[in-house]
Amino acid sequence: MKRVAFVLPRVDWIEGNLGLMQTLAADSDFEVTLVAPRGYSLPSGIGPVHLERYSFYLAPPAGRGVARAAGWFTHAWGRRREIDAVFARTRPHCIVVIPDISRELLPFVRIARRRGARVVLLQSGFLAPGLRRHIRGENRRLLRARWGAAFLRLLSLRVIFLFAGMPARVLKSFRVGGSCDYVFVINDFQRHVLREAVPDERIRVTGAPFLDHLHATIAGLPARSQGAAFRTALGRAPDTPIAAYFSRSLEQFYHVEAASEKEAQEFFVGAFLERFPQALLVVKLHPVEGDKAFRRFAVHPRVRIVKQMDVHELIHHSALVISLGGSTPALHSVFHGRPRVIIERVGEIALDYQRQLFDVSALAASRAEYVALLDELRAAGWPAALPQRYSVIDAEKFRSFLDEFDGGATPRVHAEVRRVVGV
Repeated sequence: MKRVAFVLPRVDWIEGNLGLMQTLAADSDFEVTLVAPRGYSLPSGIGPVHLERYSFYLAPPAGRGVARAAGWFTHAWGRRREIDAVFARTRPHCIVVIPDISRELLPFVRIARRRGARVVLLQSGFLAPGLRRHIRGENRRLLRARWGAAFLRLLSLRVIFLFAGMPARVLKSFRVGGSCDYVFVINDFQRHVLREAVPDERIRVTGAPFLDHLHATIAGLPARSQGAAFRTALGRAPDTPIAAYFSRSLEQFYHVEAASEKEAQEFFVGAFLERFPQALLVVKLHPVEGDKAFRRFAVHPRVRIVKQMDVHELIHHSALVISLGGSTPALHSVFHGRPRVIIERVGEIALDYQRQLFDVSALAASRAEYVALLDELRAAGWPAALPQRYSVIDAEKFRSFLDEFDGGATPRVHAEVRRVVGV
């Protein structure tokens, strides 16, 4: 009996891979564990999949100076103990992660390798060619943006994590998949991209169960969600145009001070409201962030701030998607065919590939560029019309792209996992 643990910090990744986990669990050669965020429960009817919970994406500690540093050490120390306990209970022969270089999953990858477990990266997002060049650009931007006291705070935080036994990086590594035994990629193009970071013999083209699930979910959406009913549930007229704003906590993900995040979020939301008085802006919070940066808009008649909402339904009924940094909803909106404005925080490797393929993104690298994009949309007559940059889609290329998600990723991954663990 081989023990396989899926370490998935986000619910959408879990949902997109439940079929794969069930397939492996139904195989008499496997015992399957899911390491999921605290508070998550498996849907009823899911087969023999064991559930372990872990404190992914902890909120930053309160306080300043020494008190805040002590809080970070307590966080890191506690999480390392959690990881050790998970490995002690599950004793996996193999762990499956998405992705391997994120700060949430890097500790699992490093500890698994020390314990002799195989590590598989299951790719679920797209990467652009030139990984090394993109990552170096990200790191240069990070150093320029946070040079001085801010960089010293970031470096100190990483040192605290190391003392607590948690692997950590100051700068980002281009070696996506480089710490894994095998990388299961979406298609041949992504295999070519990953060769810059991973030896070819460790790459397998399997497709992605997550993207098969995504394609199937979107295909069935028009039949189960009507626009008028969706808008009525939000307290608006049936013909109200909707824009979706997908947030991401700048404090939690980029270590920006809370006051600076509040000012930035208010600027991005306020700029949209000022230019489109007829529209409703739905602010979808990241699963791990609170609403404190948006409290100014809590009772605004043209803003809805939501934590729990069907992301696909929201995108489907939106005439514009605004994403604060690269995000999974920004990728989803490609499948939905919705125009996107991406507010760049750090370099957008994944979105570079999406723009190359579809050319439906507009990237704002500064507040001035963001405002200019909104003004361009207003001048074009959004939502009735869009600037040319949003409508240049190669329909044949898009259909060819979707054809790659044939629903066969799960059996291919199943077969490869059997090979990885030697059954």
